[in-house]
Amino acid sequence: MKQIDLFQDGDDVQERPEREIEARRREAAQYLAMPYGAKVSLAETRIWQWHDTCWEHGKDYHVSVGGLDSITLLALVRKTLGQDVVGMSISQLEDKSVQRVHQEMGVISIPPIKSKVRVLDWIGVEWENPWGTDFAGQVSIFNEEA
Repeated sequence: MKQIDLFQDGDDVQERPEREIEARRREAAQYLAMPYGAKVSLAETRIWQWHDTCWEHGKDYHVSVGGLDSITLLALVRKTLGQDVVGMSISQLEDKSVQRVHQEMGVISIPPIKSKVRVLDWIGVEWENPWGTDFAGQVSIFNEEA
């Protein structure tokens, strides 16, 4: 894809955000119009750029894993680089079916500092438990059916 210069000499500051938004819309439309194989090829190129940048700076890397998108990313990164890239997750906060996939893929599980409930309480979000006091038991029942 062509690199777009968003800020040209003599631009009015008010015009810059509008030009940036329009450029991003065009870029997104171009990307969406690409065939699937081209998107995969572009993703593989970006994965190698990420790998090379980390290597040049002497840094390790991992993929933070949660749901389906990041699980797919981890699989593609491992396939592209041909090595067992580390996947890490706070799996305990995920659905049981997702936790099983994490285990199958060898994702390292990191314990959360706070539970979802404590985070919601901390930021002041009120929530109602529709299943009564045995919330965890009810959720695990639903997860086993998945």
